[in-house]
Amino acid sequence: MAISSGIKAHLPWRTDQADMLPGVLLTCKLLLVLLMLHGYWGYIRDPYLPFIPFLDWFSSYPGVFEYTLKTLFVLSGFFLFFNVKTRLFGIVLGLCVLLVTLASKSTFKNHLFIVSCVFILGGLQSKQDEKPHLLYLQLALVYFGAALNKMLQWDWWDGQYMHNWFSVILEHPLYSQLQEWTNKSRIPAQVIGWFSMGIELVIGFLLLHRKKYRLAIVLILFFHLFLFTLTKERFGHFLDDILIILISFAGWPRGKTTYQSNSKKTLKIKILKLLDWNDSYQFEVSQNEKNGFTIFKHKHFLNALLGTVGFYVGLFALDLAIRILFENPMQHILQCVAFWGTFLYFIPVFFEKPRNTITH
Repeated sequence: MAISSGIKAHLPWRTDQADMLPGVLLTCKLLLVLLMLHGYWGYIRDPYLPFIPFLDWFSSYPGVFEYTLKTLFVLSGFFLFFNVKTRLFGIVLGLCVLLVTLASKSTFKNHLFIVSCVFILGGLQSKQDEKPHLLYLQLALVYFGAALNKMLQWDWWDGQYMHNWFSVILEHPLYSQLQEWTNKSRIPAQVIGWFSMGIELVIGFLLLHRKKYRLAIVLILFFHLFLFTLTKERFGHFLDDILIILISFAGWPRGKTTYQSNSKKTLKIKILKLLDWNDSYQFEVSQNEKNGFTIFKHKHFLNALLGTVGFYVGLFALDLAIRILFENPMQHILQCVAFWGTFLYFIPVFFEKPRNTITH
């Protein structure tokens, strides 16, 4: 039975019918799911040693702060998820997370602050904009801040920080082997520290350069996948946050995109139709090239997949399933295979010259 357009616009897996950019809306929805999976509900409490002195006022009225923010969090999350005034409720949701984050110095986490800013900036970003420039700016500041924080600490320059992390905290066998090969030298730790500072600084600059954002995405993915492979660390859910934010940077189609193919039954077309929950792509069967249409080739398949909701939800679900079903080391091995396999499969897309999307 066909679903009416009114109902279809409010289906939670659609992102094209709201007043927020499609990629940004999917980013916000997945971040909301991620927060709930990590038990964020339990973080919403009355202020305790807040960053903002004004919040101490709520200590005289126990429960008011907690239950007010829990109510706003649930309502704004519900309306965002079902595509109702998504920009407005994205801002409300972000302010809720921000207030909870600033309400307690003891439970402050950088990645929660980053998530709150994504919700707020995603709501402020107009759907008429070609790209989510506010999120580019936010991520640039994140990497500039991370690089500057490291550069101001001598432990990062002389290798002491990375040495303590790898040898004492992680007890990493590969690092121990490198120590033996270099006669207990800190050179390996220094190289890793300098590499981290340098790549974060470069990523920050590239994100501010509109023509270099694809290279920035490649470096972000490589850097974080390299760290995850080496350390098994997600740093809370910071790694998840970064990967989800990158969804908003993908080339999401506006309107219908029509491709020309000699058949509608090829495996790639079937996969694309299965994952295209926004109904953004359609195909015309033709043996001869026609003006105004694009011949469907492998590069178009890759680009089109990056503009489908089902693809990202599938990756999110796959990662979650691996974490539930397997323990380390098998869990880490499978995640590395999935992450690196996906990265290497799609990397040709990032080195293409940007093309104008053909829509009808």
